[in-house]
Amino acid sequence: MHFISLLPFPVLGIDPAGIICESNDALERELGVRESLIGQPLTAIVDEDTREAAARVLDGHAHEEPVVQLCFAARPSGHTRTFYIVPDGTTRWLVGQPAEFDEQREAVARAHQRAEAQTDEYARVSHELQAANEQLAQRAQALVEASQAKARFLATMSHELRTPLNAVLGYAGLLRDGVYGAVSQQQERAVQSIVRRSRDLQLLIDDVLDLSKIEAGRVELRVDEFDPSAVLAEVREAVSGFASAKHLRISLRTRTKRRVRLDRGKYKQVLLNLASNAVKFTPEDGEVEMSVDEEGDDVMVTTVRDTGIGIAPEHLPLIFDTFQQVESGTTRRFQGIGLGLAIVKRTVELLGGTVQVESTPGRGTAFTLRFPIGQESEALVGEAGMAPDEALQSSDPIVLAIDDDPEVISLMRDSLAAAHFRVIGALNGDRGMELARILKPFAITLDIMMPEKDGWQVLREIKADAELCRIPVVIMSIVSERSLGFSLGVTDYLVKPVDRRVLIDVLERLRKRTVMQSALVVDDDFDARTLLSDLLRSLGVRVRACDTGTGCIEALEREPADLLFLDVTMPEEDVAHVLDFVSNDHRFENTRTVVVTRTDVNADQQDWMRHAAAEVQYEGHDHPEALLDDLRTALAALGTTAVA
Repeated sequence: MHFISLLPFPVLGIDPAGIICESNDALERELGVRESLIGQPLTAIVDEDTREAAARVLDGHAHEEPVVQLCFAARPSGHTRTFYIVPDGTTRWLVGQPAEFDEQREAVARAHQRAEAQTDEYARVSHELQAANEQLAQRAQALVEASQAKARFLATMSHELRTPLNAVLGYAGLLRDGVYGAVSQQQERAVQSIVRRSRDLQLLIDDVLDLSKIEAGRVELRVDEFDPSAVLAEVREAVSGFASAKHLRISLRTRTKRRVRLDRGKYKQVLLNLASNAVKFTPEDGEVEMSVDEEGDDVMVTTVRDTGIGIAPEHLPLIFDTFQQVESGTTRRFQGIGLGLAIVKRTVELLGGTVQVESTPGRGTAFTLRFPIGQESEALVGEAGMAPDEALQSSDPIVLAIDDDPEVISLMRDSLAAAHFRVIGALNGDRGMELARILKPFAITLDIMMPEKDGWQVLREIKADAELCRIPVVIMSIVSERSLGFSLGVTDYLVKPVDRRVLIDVLERLRKRTVMQSALVVDDDFDARTLLSDLLRSLGVRVRACDTGTGCIEALEREPADLLFLDVTMPEEDVAHVLDFVSNDHRFENTRTVVVTRTDVNADQQDWMRHAAAEVQYEGHDHPEALLDDLRTALAALGTTAVA
């Protein structure tokens, strides 16, 4: 192996007998020998301390100990030298590690030790982080549970406060209106004070309840198509009394005629909150302006601007926080608990919008709302019939006309107006179903030959919907399929062209056959039961009342009622039992059921209330007239009227 002579580090070759058979100049230079080492035994050139190691090499244990340290007797330094053993079957090669390799190996060993130490440290830190993460997860879960508990508490508290407050407002209103007899001027002033303070309390309770719903994620959006300028007008009307008392000017500015699709109620709530604040914080003889505009093709901008006291720059980041007002002095001067703007921000975000505020102390404040808006609905009737917003402002029964011909809807509107029916039109089945759920009409007229979704499909959807299935459906079509229509549950079947008088006769029969003469009120709250009973009696209705589901069934067994008012806050099993009893007994096929609720009804509750024909949210009415209006609306949705 001549190449070993060229290697810069020592190399020895030892045969099985332990005799050196090969060496290179590097070894001889390191040992300081001039003669060749070939032919000498390995044990002859190593000192006594390392002969044991040399013997292990010779014994063939290279596979067990591939690294050996030898000290050569002839080496002047007397230091050991590390060799790697490389056996080839007959020869053992001892390859000496250069000095720099030794240093590198030691450095690698130290680095390895440091790496092990760091690994141990990382493991310790990782363990601590894992423990910390587990603690954070536990704390986060605890915070979630605490937040949920808070939301439940606030909702329960708000509900429990609203129940007696409803009775206070209701009875105060009855006293004020002389239902229980004439009152003196002094008594009337006292009643007015009760009503005014109760309204303030109602607003605070509503704010707390709204916030608890938002934080708990229990807010359901109901998208409507409406004119935003009409909402602004309603808000102006709502705050005009307070504004007039302060000699404030309230102006409206509209720069768009587009209808938008949003939750109309939530949008109005936001504007009412901002407008109320603007009036509250604007001194006498000031001005409040509300405007609606477009920003491009897909953004609606609504602004509420005032000339009030303004907000200091350092306070602007805080105004949307809960329970925040700009300063304690303001809290004392202006009533409130600082929830209004927090609700505004969260509600706007629920609607997919944003809210910005600009303010200058002493000069006023402007809140700007931006909402995304899509293209106008092609299904909106427009000139062919009344808009939903207009219809809800009228007291006449609503007839929903679903027909792809706008002229038919227009003709129906003109034909039925003199008979005191309001016609709302939809040009296709999907829009018809949407309006039916929003309006809960007195009756539905339905064409069969419509594109995309024909009348049979729409009819099946109506009858499969728990909230719509009891609404009378009158087919108006050129297709004569009376047997099929009646088998699917239509009330009447008219073949086009339809005589105006025939259609009016059909609708009048529907109106007359459901005149309400007697009612049964079921509510476990004495005050609420008494209030509702008194209001129904004021409509000329003969009223019976009870406080349990069992009592309700017994009362119905003795005498059926035209209309059943059922409180949903009673034990759920009582409500479900009553609904099943009424719906499954043919004796009560003419009994119309109204589920009266003091709280929002969720989807699960709607399932077991599927036989209910209408819902009335009556708690919190500040005047009996408001409750009477809701009762009339519910009766209209049922196709039912009071004898009065």
